[in-house]
Amino acid sequence: MEKIEKNGIEFTKELIAAEINEEMLFADGFEGALIGYIERAGMPSVACYDKNKCIEILAEDMPYDEAHEYFYFNVVDAYMGENTPCFFTRVMYEQNKETIDV
Repeated sequence: MEKIEKNGIEFTKELIAAEINEEMLFADGFEGALIGYIERAGMPSVACYDKNKCIEILAEDMPYDEAHEYFYFNVVDAYMGENTPCFFTRVMYEQNKETIDV
């Protein structure tokens, strides 16, 4: 069982799955990008990953452009049913000449 630490709290993928959705799927190799799970109306909750962090993890072993392409072609497009993980994109915009994280 691989432990994941976020903000000083340790948890395992197995614990999340047991508590939330026993059939939840996880993206192998992206434990450092796991940020939680998404709750959806009428559908099972799914694991949620930080998209940019996933690409950074891939870019440790390949050029960034290749990591970006690999991520979209082999990870995002790898649909495995309703328990397939989702990937979070942070939206940023400028207001009064400062970037605001929304």
